[in-house]
Amino acid sequence: MEPNRLSLGGLIFERQGKQIVLRSPEGSVETDLLGFLRGVKHLLTMGMDLEGEAELNGGFVFRVQGERVRLKLGRYTETFPLEDVAALFQRLATEWMVDP
Repeated sequence: MEPNRLSLGGLIFERQGKQIVLRSPEGSVETDLLGFLRGVKHLLTMGMDLEGEAELNGGFVFRVQGERVRLKLGRYTETFPLEDVAALFQRLATEWMVDP
């Protein structure tokens, strides 16, 4: 996968300058990269341990369900192992972080 494009299941994360395009089979949304990455870093800092759900920039929803995570973008929802989402978020936070 190219450095400005990461994916997990049917979800694609594409960096376009200071924006991120979040894509699913149901559609896409463009939002501020820095704001999205701040949300990702906050979840990583918390150890991906969250009661309830968190909504990041772009309406991207994250919800932990035991050892699995439900990710939602618009009407599209997909569930993944917690460690797969943590690995993706770690890559986003370290490789794509931009100066504020």
